Amino acid sequence: VPGAVWLVRFTPAGVADPSFGPAGRVPVTVPAGTVVEHLTMGSDGRLTITGRADRDIVVIRLTPAGVPDGTFAGDGLAIIATGLPDEYVVTVRAATESPLGGMIIAATGLAEFADPQLFAGMVFQLTLAGAPDPSFGTAGRAVLPDDLATTITTFGGLTLFFTHEIALTFTSVGEGGEEAGVLRLTAGGEPDAAFGTGGVSRAINDAELANLGLGEMREGPAGSLVVAGYTATGFLLARLLADGTRDTGFGTGGFSVVPGDGCTSTGAELTGDEAGRFWVSHTRGCGVGGAEFARFLGTGYPDMTFGTNGYLSLHYNDVAPGAAPFSMGGGSLHFDASGGVVFGAGSRRWPHEGDETVDVVSWRLPGELAPAVVAHPANRTAVTGRTVSFVARAAGRPTPTVQWQTRAHAGAAWVAGPGATATTLTVRVAVTLHRRQYRAVFSNVLDTAESAAATLTVAATRADYTGDGRTDIAVYRPSTGTWYVRGADGFRYGVPGDVPVVGDFTGDAKADLTVFRPSTGDWHVRGLGVFRYGVRGDVPVPGDFTGDGRAEIAVYRPSTGTWYFRGIGAVRYGDRGDVPLTGDFTGDGRTDIAVYRPSRGLWLLRGIGLVQYGNRGDHPLVR
Repeated sequence: VPGAVWLVRFTPAGVADPSFGPAGRVPVTVPAGTVVEHLTMGSDGRLTITGRADRDIVVIRLTPAGVPDGTFAGDGLAIIATGLPDEYVVTVRAATESPLGGMIIAATGLAEFADPQLFAGMVFQLTLAGAPDPSFGTAGRAVLPDDLATTITTFGGLTLFFTHEIALTFTSVGEGGEEAGVLRLTAGGEPDAAFGTGGVSRAINDAELANLGLGEMREGPAGSLVVAGYTATGFLLARLLADGTRDTGFGTGGFSVVPGDGCTSTGAELTGDEAGRFWVSHTRGCGVGGAEFARFLGTGYPDMTFGTNGYLSLHYNDVAPGAAPFSMGGGSLHFDASGGVVFGAGSRRWPHEGDETVDVVSWRLPGELAPAVVAHPANRTAVTGRTVSFVARAAGRPTPTVQWQTRAHAGAAWVAGPGATATTLTVRVAVTLHRRQYRAVFSNVLDTAESAAATLTVAATRADYTGDGRTDIAVYRPSTGTWYVRGADGFRYGVPGDVPVVGDFTGDAKADLTVFRPSTGDWHVRGLGVFRYGVRGDVPVPGDFTGDGRAEIAVYRPSTGTWYFRGIGAVRYGDRGDVPLTGDFTGDGRTDIAVYRPSRGLWLLRGIGLVQYGNRGDHPLVR
């Protein structure tokens, strides 16, 4: 069909899905000159096609049925103008769904015939509605470090952290030639200063890793990053710590290499299986082509039980003996419900007697497996009366059973919870559960495996000074600096002119007597100390922004619309005249920041979006 691309969907049995368009195929209209480069599927089944047309980036959003999504840019089509001059050629290198259902797209530009050649690296974020995300970088375009924005030649992979930071592998050029690295951006689209040097880590580079290229990544424990790559001799797997340094406890000095057969390979797809192992796949660059695979243990060392010392190479004739030659992609590696490894999705059979077909090849993981925990429960923080869920998963054959255990605190004896035999444990929060720990124990015929312990932190109910889980009736008398809590004695803590502040700064599930002294910018927290943080005119806006059960000291500066968080950093979110607001708008146990714009009755919720609710002169009831 002229001006269109075809999407084809298969059933698990490998036949065209009759519920997806005519005979499993859907034609999608694209702008003239579009080169399609990526297809992604969202968490709700929506499909997004990403590509390029001239120097613009084309983004097409479809419903699960393959119909243009009218909620995305009005007609399902968004165009991102890169602003690059005519001599550049743009290539979309990576694309993924953003946490709020929009898109994050990494692209490069190359002016190949310029002397010297010119390069450009770009990262964009679109909202769920298909518009540039104003909370990301500058008008939806990330701010890249100066030494990368004009030297990046390619992005090899893109991944999102649970906390919404973005990591990208890249190759850049400099005076010493090409060099690989990892770039981490904040959720706001700026270099993450806590990672590497100015958001860039080149720690994986090593003298013995010739022709290093980096590809896909996966988030590891404690904010670490597992990175796949390739070298002149084979496959690479490395792990970086949360600060961008090499994790020397992973593999040998932070990385391992599985030698290949000497054939030049490109790309590095990364997938983890239920047993906690890592699979890296490439497309071979020799002869007719084929697929190469390496398997690594969870510790980072090569899995010597797989193939030849961790390496396996497949030629098309290994998969379909006697068949006409066809290309085999080593990417799109995943695992089906029965544990079978499926690779090569989207490989194209070479034209043979007028036909072109798509081949999907699979083989099965052998034997029984002892339980291996693949998802550990996370610490949770919530106020009394809320419910929280702990989730754990394990792999194994036969499928492991699960039993949740709990203990009053770290060091106490574990006790099995009656009826707690599902992978998700839901708990209603009460004050008596503060610091209680939970873990899941998985068992099958071979062995038993225990998850890490997760701690429940009971956050203080707002203005709960007695720790009973209820908000107390209390007043502060500015003339004397005295706090009066109904049912308790008065406490003098403060002087005239102080601003009373509500928050649990000690993490004991009780609100602490706290005042902010505008004249000096000092915070006085009873029983904790005095902390200078703020200047005259700042507004105190404490909250549990990290989810650790303790309120952080923070101020909002109305003159610039900037939020300052003690020990964390600063972010600009608001304009002159806005009213700063805090609250857990996402329900994840962390305080979110927002502003209310009285002139328009508009709520701006950072990381969520805009909500029109209210009229001119209304007062927000969230503070």
